[in-house]
Amino acid sequence: LKWRVPVLDAPRAPATMYLGQESWSQGQGAGRSLNASRPQTPRSAGAAAAAAQKPGAEVGDAVSITLSGCKDGVVGPILRGSYALDTLNHGRPAYRKVAQEAKGKGLAVVLYFWDDRDGPAASGWWMSPKVGAEEVWAFHPNAAARTPPTTGWRVPFNAAVDPTVRITAAAQQGQQPGQRAGSKGNAVRPPAMNGKAQFQPQSEAQEAQRLQRQKQMEEEARKKELKQQQLAEHRAANAIRSTLQKATFPMVANWDKLLAEIQEVVKKELPKCGAQKEKLQEEIERGLTAAKKRAEEAKEKQKEQEDQRQERLRKRTGLLAEWAELVAAAEVTAKELREVAGRAGDLTSETDLSDYEQSVEEALAAARAKGTACADFLRSNSAAMHGEPKKPPSKEANDPASKAPTLEELCKRASWCTREVELCQVLLKQRAEAARRRVRAAATASKLEAVVRKYDKDRDGMLNRKEVSNYASGEFKVTLEAESLDLIFKAVAGPDVQGIRCEDFHSLSVAVGIAREKIADRKKRELRLEREKQLAGTKTALEDKEKEASSAMLKAQETLTSTEAELKELSAKNAEMKSAALLEEVTRLVESMKEAKDNIAETVAAIERIGAEVVPDLQVWWQARVVALNAVAEKQGHRISAVSASLAKLRDGVRRKQLQEVQKHRREAIGILKRHQRAKNVNAEEMFALVDSKKDGHIDEGEFLAIFSAVDSDEAAGSRTPPSPEDLKRLFAYLVEEEEGDVIPKSSFISMIRVYMKVVKDIAMTDGLTIQGSKALRRLDVGEVVEVVEGPLEEEASSLKRVLVKAQKDLLVGW
Repeated sequence: LKWRVPVLDAPRAPATMYLGQESWSQGQGAGRSLNASRPQTPRSAGAAAAAAQKPGAEVGDAVSITLSGCKDGVVGPILRGSYALDTLNHGRPAYRKVAQEAKGKGLAVVLYFWDDRDGPAASGWWMSPKVGAEEVWAFHPNAAARTPPTTGWRVPFNAAVDPTVRITAAAQQGQQPGQRAGSKGNAVRPPAMNGKAQFQPQSEAQEAQRLQRQKQMEEEARKKELKQQQLAEHRAANAIRSTLQKATFPMVANWDKLLAEIQEVVKKELPKCGAQKEKLQEEIERGLTAAKKRAEEAKEKQKEQEDQRQERLRKRTGLLAEWAELVAAAEVTAKELREVAGRAGDLTSETDLSDYEQSVEEALAAARAKGTACADFLRSNSAAMHGEPKKPPSKEANDPASKAPTLEELCKRASWCTREVELCQVLLKQRAEAARRRVRAAATASKLEAVVRKYDKDRDGMLNRKEVSNYASGEFKVTLEAESLDLIFKAVAGPDVQGIRCEDFHSLSVAVGIAREKIADRKKRELRLEREKQLAGTKTALEDKEKEASSAMLKAQETLTSTEAELKELSAKNAEMKSAALLEEVTRLVESMKEAKDNIAETVAAIERIGAEVVPDLQVWWQARVVALNAVAEKQGHRISAVSASLAKLRDGVRRKQLQEVQKHRREAIGILKRHQRAKNVNAEEMFALVDSKKDGHIDEGEFLAIFSAVDSDEAAGSRTPPSPEDLKRLFAYLVEEEEGDVIPKSSFISMIRVYMKVVKDIAMTDGLTIQGSKALRRLDVGEVVEVVEGPLEEEASSLKRVLVKAQKDLLVGW
């Protein structure tokens, strides 16, 4: 932009200035403005730098500035250096660190101003990598400064003021007095004394950048002006529409006032609407027409509502009058009920009391009926009598004669009637009860007087000792002793009085009753002592029976103790004893435990039988003894269970041991039989024929034992421990048990002595004993199992032992 700067001593001449520079150069003081109205005195760069050091000083309109100082070792190297005027921010100049210096540190630095749009705390001068950056290095809170302050900077931004930081206008060598430092060494002359101030661009590129920025700022200013104009039109249109909105549902009473307000707003805001003026004019006409129509409809509706209100008011008045009559009738019955309650004190007889109670019931029924009628009427017509708005009282309303009762008053009166009836009901009940007691007391007094007259034979108004005795026997059915009569006369009449007066008759009745109770207590005590004596004898008999029944339990306890000791001893000898003897002992102990368990059960059953004979008076005592006996029985039962479990475990071990012994005897017996078979040189069939002496096709116990008796000692010597006859008997029983019979069948015996062999090396099977001249049947494979039918027999030619076998694979028989 070209600005004409007036001076006093020279013609107006153009002066070159940055866009917006005139705004921040204003207010810098006399002699500092580029468009001042008086000439400026040239100053040297040294004088300008000296002025910048004063408190509150600013750099002014300098194009290039220098920052020096800074004690911070990290931020100082970043900030120190030369800065050139770059742009405007928030209406004030912004400086950027010279590129050559910033490049050496690797960081860009911008010094700029920020207004209070983010709050007063953020307003001031900042130094950061870019405008508005989150990272900042320095801050100056002087928001009033038009250009960067020279001192008072906080480095870092949240620290205290660093007094060593200085910002000065840059001065270069060879600069003439009155010149200011410019970027890249080109001087910018202030307004000279001849009134001319010119600025030469540093280069064509910078001039092009400046013109581009200038064009952008002009475009932004134009857009801003257009936006402000549109905003003003929008506000004016909104003001008119908001006022018209009030007429959407206008009140009939304030329609004229609302119409005047709309006209005033339209007159004021419509000219500001610009292009929207015609459209808004049509909206205003349509809105007012619709509003007038709605106002007329509202008037008609209001008139209709007023007619309906008057009709409801007439109906409400009639209903209130009708209800007032019902409430008045209920009040009359409530007052009558109160009067009925007051007559209770005049009752003197049962007839009067009965008549009074009947009149009370009738009065209560009438009062309740009136109260129910009032409540039903209110329940049916409550909606019609409620809801009418209150109006200010008229002059006629002050006249008591013409004043009608209100709904609130009638409700209070009806509530009073209800409460009065409830109170009178309670009061009537109390007074009727009091009258009833009074009448009964009078009747009782009359009866007492009649009794006194009945037993007062001498008619002296008192009862002597004989008359009192007759009274006690006649009325209480008790004969008073002389001692009792003395106590009665002493307590009722006094020590020196010879008779009891009528007014002391009640005390006499009490004294006679006490004497009767004492006599009854004495008789009860005698009966109780007699009963206790009988119960003591019954207890003794029950204890004898209990002792007799407990003898079985004591015997079971002794058996249990001895069995526990024997079980402990038997467990210690388990490894030494034979299974037969051990099993016999275990069986005996099991029988002992069964007997002990039966004894305990017998004792418990006997105690239960005795308990059925116990009388009720001794049930508690007997139950305590039963609980103790049951505790002992339960404890012994636990011991029996533990011993039985140990015996069962030991018996299982004995049976396993017995089985092991039988298996051992079986192996030894079969070994003896097989050696005997080889010694006799017979096959299995022939061996069975030798054992089956009776030729009945099976072997009994005698034949089984006889074969072992016939075995030579040499043949039996092959066994480590030849089985004894007892062992052989157990073995025979075991073998018979497997067959589920009492003899050993032939098949089982042959299977028992049958010999199997396994081929460990392949060999030929022949049809004859001798190898020479025999036919080879087939070869036996390694691992093949064969049954020995005969042999081993020695072949004379080769002196080899050969056996006749049956192959299990194909049942082929050969040598």
